[in-house]
Amino acid sequence: MGNENLSPLEKLELLLPGFKFYKSMDLIRQDDALVRYALKNNLEKLRELIELKEEEIASKNPMDDRIHGYESLLVLLRSFIQEIFAAQSGMYIIYSRYKIDENDLKNILNHDYSLISNSKDILNNFNRMDIESIIENIRNLRKTFLEREKYFNPENIR
Repeated sequence: MGNENLSPLEKLELLLPGFKFYKSMDLIRQDDALVRYALKNNLEKLRELIELKEEEIASKNPMDDRIHGYESLLVLLRSFIQEIFAAQSGMYIIYSRYKIDENDLKNILNHDYSLISNSKDILNNFNRMDIESIIENIRNLRKTFLEREKYFNPENIR
């Protein structure tokens, strides 16, 4: 979140007394929205692959036992996508009263990296993974996402 990629107007706004905090919080909110969008996008692509695979299996044998596994995976995935979509955007409600510290920002960044890279790995390796390992990976992603969300709340309500 360095200042080198900011427009001249954004740099000026950061120099105005009293505005720096609000602008910083707005940038955090925007960054959060970008990460959630990228994660949701990766998971939507994965959902589409799963649905295609399930359709392919069902067209050959509608009674194939793997269909149940794919349905369980789809339920988990759809639920997680909804959680991401419904999550508050980076301190959206309380951010003007809540100051986030630098360590928390570093932790959020680590979680962001983990979420995006792991979701891309699942997406890229989908055809080489079995249903159980995909389910486990999605559960781990969800756990990481929920841990990340805690950083957007003040310590006393975590």
